[in-house]
Amino acid sequence: MVSPSHADVCGASDHSPSPQTPPPTTRETQETPSTSQNPNAPSMPLVQEQLQRIGLSTDTIDILMASWRTSTGKQYTTYLSRWVTYCKNKKLEVTHTTIKDGLDFLTLLYKQGVGYSTINTALSALSLVITPADKTMFGEHPLVSCFLKGTFELRPSCCMG
Repeated sequence: MVSPSHADVCGASDHSPSPQTPPPTTRETQETPSTSQNPNAPSMPLVQEQLQRIGLSTDTIDILMASWRTSTGKQYTTYLSRWVTYCKNKKLEVTHTTIKDGLDFLTLLYKQGVGYSTINTALSALSLVITPADKTMFGEHPLVSCFLKGTFELRPSCCMG
């Protein structure tokens, strides 16, 4: 509930192909458009830049970008844009910040009246681009997990009760 699972990071939960699904034939593979041409792949330039920064190939990045649904990309882009603005105003480096900086941003969102679900979405988006100095994953840091739990306790989603 507190830290994003592998499924949450990719923006899908139970929609993975089953192990019994046969691999595509060579002809099907050749006819499948590349993921860079996939109209359903979300455009998240900041995430793409971060993936390039860590040295992934363009083909690998295309495949990873295709793992998120367009709607997930739109949600993440909203909070990544706000994060970039926040960092510019605070003179912070967008991708190499501290846990404190990320938590301060989430606290700002909380003070603006957003609830647990929105904080969780923003946290998931930030986890794709923030690399704290101690190399932990932002969304898996114990303080971030406690913060998310606190937002749930103080301001739960409307229909989870």
